[in-house]
Amino acid sequence: MTDLRVQGAGRRGSGDLTEQPAQADGRRPPKPGSRLGPAGWLRWGWRQLTSMRTALILLFLLAVASIPGSVLPQEGIDPAAVTQYYASHPELAPILNRLSLFSVFAAPWFAAIYLLLFLSLAGCVLPRTFRLVGSSRQQPPRAPGNLARLPMVARYETASEPDAALAAAGRMLAARRFRLRTGNGWVSAEKGYLREVGNLLFHIALLALLGSVALGGIWGYKANRLLVAGQSFANTPTALDVFRPGRLVTPSNLQPFTITLKSFRASYVTSGPERSQPITFDASLQYAAAAGAPERSYLLRVNHPLRVDGVRVYLIGHGYAPIFKITSATGKVEFNDPVPFIPVEQSGLTSEGVIKVPFASPSQLGFAGVFLPSAADLGGRLESVFPAPLNPEVSLVSYAG
Repeated sequence: MTDLRVQGAGRRGSGDLTEQPAQADGRRPPKPGSRLGPAGWLRWGWRQLTSMRTALILLFLLAVASIPGSVLPQEGIDPAAVTQYYASHPELAPILNRLSLFSVFAAPWFAAIYLLLFLSLAGCVLPRTFRLVGSSRQQPPRAPGNLARLPMVARYETASEPDAALAAAGRMLAARRFRLRTGNGWVSAEKGYLREVGNLLFHIALLALLGSVALGGIWGYKANRLLVAGQSFANTPTALDVFRPGRLVTPSNLQPFTITLKSFRASYVTSGPERSQPITFDASLQYAAAAGAPERSYLLRVNHPLRVDGVRVYLIGHGYAPIFKITSATGKVEFNDPVPFIPVEQSGLTSEGVIKVPFASPSQLGFAGVFLPSAADLGGRLESVFPAPLNPEVSLVSYAG
């Protein structure tokens, strides 16, 4: 068995034919260049990654991957809502947690999509930007000697002199914002750079956005703190309930501000189909940018964060902290403090909490309770029918030991 192939190239229609023997097992030998080495595969993979099609696919995947972060409660934003989701879906919540769907934006699979998209855009946009800058510095190409070689050619006849015709063509093209180049008996023009500039500016802005978010994850931090009206806290790791620093953030990088919650007010729709829906959440704050700095007042509302020393403080949740007073049989007050109760449902703000009295005598005491802001008997079962405290009741189970 033999194989015939053309070797070399001469004039059109000519070539040298040589015979090439088959391999011992009868297979045809591989064509030159059909096998890629490691470097060739790397170049091929880089070309695929930096293609615009791949960038669009990754951008779509990033958008789809962000949906669970908008639909499901997130640990870094509202841990109480995650706890509530566990209580409402005890079988589904552990599965979602194993998939990192309660911390989507910190999940390894989300970071992989994010990094690939960043590399794809950088590898696609930056070379195009350099080529555009280089092309814009050069003059348009010379007009070819034979215009028939161009893919599109139009012919016009005029009685004007050649120089006058070229001058008129140059004025017309210049009026349409073409870049011109003239020579002996010809004029060349090109345009389209502005369209490419707009395209590149969009992608560079997207690249800058991705980069800024990544830098924020490295040098930024997120923290949560639950405050009861009248309480204060300083911005230190030990005073925060949840502290998630970036990779390059240390406790010494935290801004030394203090915040006091003076009061909190919530209002709700009281009638109609939208009954129980929230209208306003207002937290009256007193804050100081540093120790010894003058205190200032601020009304913290949803989507209106407090900005202090480069940090944005958001209002992300609210609830109730009933005040409990526990007195022993001898009349000694063992406990007299507000206790935060965490909402487990939003329509009526039914909340759960725990009271600990470790220094009670003769034995320690503990209470697990449910707080109902507007309690109502619905078929023999107490439920909260409105989030405002219209008829507050609490149910407690006591423990001793």
